[in-house]
Amino acid sequence: MTEQLRIHTLGGLSIDQNDQRIIGFDENKVPALIVFLACNPRPYPREELAEMLWENYPQGDALRNLRRVFTELRQTVGSYVDIPLRGKHAGIAPNGNWWLDTVEFETRLDAARPDDIDALEEAVACYQGDFLVGFFIDSQSYEEWTTRERERLR
Repeated sequence: MTEQLRIHTLGGLSIDQNDQRIIGFDENKVPALIVFLACNPRPYPREELAEMLWENYPQGDALRNLRRVFTELRQTVGSYVDIPLRGKHAGIAPNGNWWLDTVEFETRLDAARPDDIDALEEAVACYQGDFLVGFFIDSQSYEEWTTRERERLR
């Protein structure tokens, strides 16, 4: 069986690895970062990620906090994230076997013809509720991003 990371963001947040829910993150910023990187699959400068998650902290403190989150990411979902120890960027592993419900939803919706009721119903069935409903972190930037995503997907 191939290992897979499944990220469910519609109707709340759950992250599963090989059909086992990952629970017990030290803080919500760990799954928040996983979701952000999966929804935006490209490398990001570490400074940009630190600023987004700890916007009111001095840069040194924010980067130190980000390193702590990276350590936990490596321990929980290491093969699915690309976080070089010495690199200046981080992102979701481009060739990793990961799945994101919003991608599934949008792919099905885009592929459905307007007159194909069955395909449209399958797409709508992917939408289990609003994006990251009930999930919050202490970051205005992140919350603004989740609000934009929630409205876009709705």
